Amino acid sequence: MIATFYKVPTDMPLDLVSGAWFAHGLRRLSSSYMGKILRVRRDSDNAEQDIGYTLENALDIMNVRTFIGTANAYVVRLYDQTGNGHDAAQTTATNQPKLSLVEANGLPALILTKANAISLQVTLTGSKPTSFSVLCSYQTSNVNLNSQAACGSAITGANVSMWGLVLQTYFGGNVQNGMIETTIGDSTLTSSIVSNTPQNVMSNGVYETVSVRYQNGNTSPSIHVGGIKQTLTQVGSGSSIGGSTGNYYIGKGYPGTELDGKILESMVYSSYVSDANMTKIEKNIRAYYGI
Repeated sequence: MIATFYKVPTDMPLDLVSGAWFAHGLRRLSSSYMGKILRVRRDSDNAEQDIGYTLENALDIMNVRTFIGTANAYVVRLYDQTGNGHDAAQTTATNQPKLSLVEANGLPALILTKANAISLQVTLTGSKPTSFSVLCSYQTSNVNLNSQAACGSAITGANVSMWGLVLQTYFGGNVQNGMIETTIGDSTLTSSIVSNTPQNVMSNGVYETVSVRYQNGNTSPSIHVGGIKQTLTQVGSGSSIGGSTGNYYIGKGYPGTELDGKILESMVYSSYVSDANMTKIEKNIRAYYGI
């Protein structure tokens, strides 16, 4: 088997577009970030260790291999690289994502299984952001599994509680075959907008960058898949987002929507990132991982 390697960009996504609320990944995302990338647990004895980055700003895979030996590595925590302290963590061992050391472009990925309810949680309090931009780089193993989300926030499964959701829909036997859906709720007005791509934009085992953005006052969100802006169909109406925020999750949007697949990176802005700036981030991720 011949491995294909791509030219890795030296610039970092959070340098290209500053002001992120929280950001998690399997490489260094900002030149101003000097902390660790993640904390892993080896399953042979449940010992844990923080892992940093190399001179090339990649996850220190050699350090991981030295620590785990012949054991498997599971991610306990992804450190927030914005400096805002919003780490993504999972304290229950059986719900922690497995760290695969060689995936896209010979680089690592998080492995998630829907049956085991794998996810990481960013603990949030207060109100939902009135405008937001969410980007998640991931793949799914089966586009037809019932309701699986790569990331998102919801206090409950009610539409009015949701924001930032990247959901692959498949409800009640209605096969969607890789459509992306997002729901934006205003629990103070008991209203919500549900938008989805009419096209099948996700395929089994194929990594994509998916971004969802919403600007306060707009009647519709914006969704990019693979750097391409999507035409959306929509149910519901409104031009605001409101109410208390739930926690934000990587690997699900709320209980029952766990992803079956792999995740590379997740970034969230509490503002509307322009098309041009979102494209900069998307191109950077796609070049780095060769996707």
